[in-house]
Amino acid sequence: NEVTCADTYSELAFQTAIRSSMWAKRPDRELVAGWIEQALELTDPASEAHANALIAHSFWERNTPVAAREASELAERSGDVDLRSYAWGARGAVAFGEQDFESALTWSRRRLNVKDEISDPDHVADIYEITIPSCCANAQFSEARRLAAEHDAIVEPLSDHHRLHGVAVLLEVEEVCAGWNRILEHGERTEAAVEANLATPCVRNARALLLIALAAAATGDNDTARRYERRAEE
Repeated sequence: NEVTCADTYSELAFQTAIRSSMWAKRPDRELVAGWIEQALELTDPASEAHANALIAHSFWERNTPVAAREASELAERSGDVDLRSYAWGARGAVAFGEQDFESALTWSRRRLNVKDEISDPDHVADIYEITIPSCCANAQFSEARRLAAEHDAIVEPLSDHHRLHGVAVLLEVEEVCAGWNRILEHGERTEAAVEANLATPCVRNARALLLIALAAAATGDNDTARRYERRAEE
């Protein structure tokens, strides 16, 4: 029926927008945009399914402040902590896309304040992954390093893909800080994490290896840099 169709489009759009690597082959951007359009059109404007569609729209396009605000307002009325967190994440993602980094960090910190009320560790990991770039954009590097370590511990018991993100986020914070020696300390672990995650089409497979190559080149070890670069290209 129409309600089931609306809820299905909403959930499909939402899950794709927040975790597009769940697909072995990512769907075309226009296809996902069509799912979001269907979800927005079919769902009850006052429903949580509509809020999920607005969240998906915000994460997918990143230039949708009105949609993000509407999602946040719906989530506040629902009282559902998971929905509120994702809506705040949408507001932070849109703010980051608009280069309003202070607002992005404010919304991210609001999510951190409720993380202990959220039972899904994947959701908690998502909160950290959106917060850390906002910390870096505001030159809050000590906080970024602390959160990256906490994120790494949270994802360790989860999937190979999560564990790759754990080490990759550590590397990305050090990339911003030019912490080349710290990056090199994670070389072997990064290689192992990438090998374990090859079945998942994640940009961090190659990117993490390129960061090791960059760190090696920055410290004068060109042989190691070339080795990691070749593996990344593969």
